[in-house]
Amino acid sequence: MFNIVYTAWFLATKYFSRFSKWTSSLIILVIALTFLNLVVVSGLLVGLIEGSVLGIKELRTGEVFITPTKQNQYIKKYNELFSVLDNNKNIKGYAPRYVSNARLYKDYKTSIYRRAGEVDVDIYAAVTGIDFKKEKDFFGLDKKIIDGRWFIDSDVNSVILGNRLTAKADEELFTDERVLGDVRPGEIIEIKFGDKTYAPQKFQVIGIINSKQQEYDYGILIPSRELRGILGQGVLLGPDNVGVRIANNVEPAVVIDSIKASTDSTLINVRSTEESIGKYLGNIRKTFVLLSNALGTISIVVVTVMLFIVIFISVITKQRQIGILKGIGISPLTIKLSYMFLSFMYTFVGIAVGVLILVFLLIPYFDANPINFPFSDGILYVTLPGLITKIFLLFVMSIFAGFLPPYLITKRNTLNTILGR
Repeated sequence: MFNIVYTAWFLATKYFSRFSKWTSSLIILVIALTFLNLVVVSGLLVGLIEGSVLGIKELRTGEVFITPTKQNQYIKKYNELFSVLDNNKNIKGYAPRYVSNARLYKDYKTSIYRRAGEVDVDIYAAVTGIDFKKEKDFFGLDKKIIDGRWFIDSDVNSVILGNRLTAKADEELFTDERVLGDVRPGEIIEIKFGDKTYAPQKFQVIGIINSKQQEYDYGILIPSRELRGILGQGVLLGPDNVGVRIANNVEPAVVIDSIKASTDSTLINVRSTEESIGKYLGNIRKTFVLLSNALGTISIVVVTVMLFIVIFISVITKQRQIGILKGIGISPLTIKLSYMFLSFMYTFVGIAVGVLILVFLLIPYFDANPINFPFSDGILYVTLPGLITKIFLLFVMSIFAGFLPPYLITKRNTLNTILGR
C-alpha cells in the first residue's frame, strides 16, 4: 500500500510541475477567491448581527446585565448589590443607569417634523441618568460622541442628545418619527421630566451621541446625580439596570452565580449578554447563519465543479499516457490516487493563499474599518472552528472532484485507452 501511495504522489507532483504556470496560477487564484468568498461573505453576514451584539455588550450590558424582576420597577436593595459588585475580584467595574420619561422641546418652527395645524411639537424620549465616569471607564460611551463633548464634573443643567433626535434631513427619518431637528452643542432645549407635577427646565446640549443603541440614540443622557436631584429619591429609588464588566478569562456564569449567591435573587435578574439580548436578535442571528451556510454551500459547489473540469480535461488529454501506465503495470488505484493528490495540491495552495489574505489583510482591515450600518458596526466574524470546518469541506470536495474523472477513464479497456478509441 505504501508503494501505491508513494507512486501516486510521485505522479501527482509530475502532473503539477508540468502544468502551465499561468494555468496553475489561475486555478490557484480561483480557489483562493472562492475560499475567501466562502469565508468573507458568510463572515460579513453574520458579522452584521455579531457587531450589533458586540455593541450591546461593549456599550450597555457588559458581560453580565442586571435588571429588576417583572414584579419590580427598579432594582431594590441596590446598595447591597453595589457592595457585592465592589468586592467581587472577578468584576472590573459596573455602571448603574436610571431611566425616566420626558418631553423635550426646542422651537416648533425649526422642527423637521410637524403635523398640520400644530402650534407646539412635543418630542417624547427616554432620559437615562448615568454615572458618566463609570460609563467612560468601563463602557467607552464617551467615544461615541460625534459632536460636542462628554460630561465633566462641573457640568450643571447639561445633557447629551441621541443623534436620532437631532436628525437634519427628512430622508433620514421614518415616516412618523418626531425629532427636535438641527440641534447643535451649545444650544438650549426645554425638558419636562416625569408627570405633570414637574415644571419644564432648560438644559444646555453639550454633545450628540451616535452609539447605534436605541436606548441612547433616541434618548437623552444626563448625570444620574442631577436626574435624581430633579425627580427626588421618592421617584428614583433604584437603578433600572446595571451593566457589569468582568475580568479577562473569567466565565460570565461564574460571576452570575456569585452575584446570585450574595444577593436576594428574587429581586433581580442576573444574565449574560447572550441571555439578555432576547429571542428577537437571537432569531435574526440564526437566520443570517442559515443564509451564510446557503451561500457557503454554493461556493463549495463552484470549487468542486471547477476542479472537476480541470482534472477531467487533464485526464482526457492524458488518456493515452494513462493507458500506457496501466499497460506497464501501474494499478488503476494508483492512477486515481495521483489525480486526487493533484486536486488536493491545488486546493491546499489555493486555501493557503486565501488564509494569508484573510489573516494579514482582510481581518485587520475590517477590524480597523467596520462597515457602517445603521444598527451596528459590521465586522468580519470568523471563528477558528468555522474556518476549519470550511477548509475541511473544501478538501473533501476537492478529493471527490479529483477521483471521478480518472475513475471514468481507468475502467475502460487498456488497449482502447492507449489507441484513443
